[in-house]
Amino acid sequence: MARAEHYEAPCPYLFGWDGDGYKFVDSAITSAFLQRYEVTTFDSASYLQPKDGYYDINLYGPFEDVWYINNLGLQVVDHPEGTQAIADVTGQIHTIADPQPVSAVDSYGNDVTALLAAQDLNYWASDLGVKDFESDADLHDWVSVTLPGAPAEGSAKLVMDVRSTGLSDFKLWTLFHYHLGTPNLGYLTQRFESDEGLIPYFDYSLWLTAALRIQYWNGSDWVDFPGIAAAPDLSGFFGRPQVVPVDLGMVKGGQIRLLMPAGMHEIDYIAVDYTADGAVTVTDLPLVAAEVVYNTDLDVTVTEDVMEAVAAPDGAYAEFYQGDYINYRFAAIDGPAEGMARTFVLPVGGYYHLLGKAFAEDRMDNLPMLEQLVTVPNEYARWSLPRYVDMDAYPVSQHFGIEALLPPFAADWDALNCDFVEIVITAPCG
Repeated sequence: MARAEHYEAPCPYLFGWDGDGYKFVDSAITSAFLQRYEVTTFDSASYLQPKDGYYDINLYGPFEDVWYINNLGLQVVDHPEGTQAIADVTGQIHTIADPQPVSAVDSYGNDVTALLAAQDLNYWASDLGVKDFESDADLHDWVSVTLPGAPAEGSAKLVMDVRSTGLSDFKLWTLFHYHLGTPNLGYLTQRFESDEGLIPYFDYSLWLTAALRIQYWNGSDWVDFPGIAAAPDLSGFFGRPQVVPVDLGMVKGGQIRLLMPAGMHEIDYIAVDYTADGAVTVTDLPLVAAEVVYNTDLDVTVTEDVMEAVAAPDGAYAEFYQGDYINYRFAAIDGPAEGMARTFVLPVGGYYHLLGKAFAEDRMDNLPMLEQLVTVPNEYARWSLPRYVDMDAYPVSQHFGIEALLPPFAADWDALNCDFVEIVITAPCG
């Protein structure tokens, strides 16, 4: 069986009308696979165009999961021409005017400066073939960067393009379906949601074995930047340029490091921008329509109005499943003023639960082993990495799969830039 080089973790996909069809924007709420991990993500696109007087967006469910969405928004961001506007993970808008390349060395001693200098889909990745998975030292990798001409104080904006690998999906699927079997999926999900004795161990294990951490050199040690820890996050970012503000006053010698679990993340690009954020105008558009379009075998389209559920983060949710999508719209506004460019930011809030691919066997006898895997630091990494690297050598390869559907609306799949592998059925990934 082929191993996927890249997936987005099971999550909905955003598509926006660009004048000719629905074009892929990005994935959303990638890390929110439990209700207590509920999150709002802020993807962006510059190419939205009005359709019959509205900005028209689809949030599509490609995987065998159930999604619970409680807020859908659209922000129109007008910013100076010649700059790029990007929202950070909190929704704060930043402008990128002068991104400068960094010098970079990885944990294997390789100079990767040239590899990370451009967004060219040529990714740095862990070399899992040289790892001893029984050694804690081999369970993480890093890329250390030196910021050019870094001031001794002030702030800077890291601009990065980082994506998750298929390992994140493999770990999620085996965790929820393989070890205890799909018949116990509800039991396990409920424990991860509410078992106060298990939750702290699970959260720490998830952070240790999944989170991309951004660190600074303080003169003697590498320290995580406060306030930007990635836990609980299986993707770090979404395969598009992202901005992380950093306090240069903490950094000695311009040294910053991306520390990540081995095999979990791939990096296309890193740069730094020292310019101050430019003046922007942000217009929050009111939602005017939202409906779930259900994937059925009927000859007629079946829809449900979910406007009230998704208009604000108020505890009400729109629920949809594989093949369904939410179509939602905002009244279009006049174009930007002279000298300004326009970017759209698409907030999506909610969470999801994994439903498939099903593994029908009831294996509740494995509960003690699973509890050990998720409570002992690094144990899940030690279990999953050798099986991910050499799936054919282990029984799990007979069952693992992330199955996706093509959407029931015209979409620009060419923009996804994904690898096709045998265990993905017809659909590319974010």
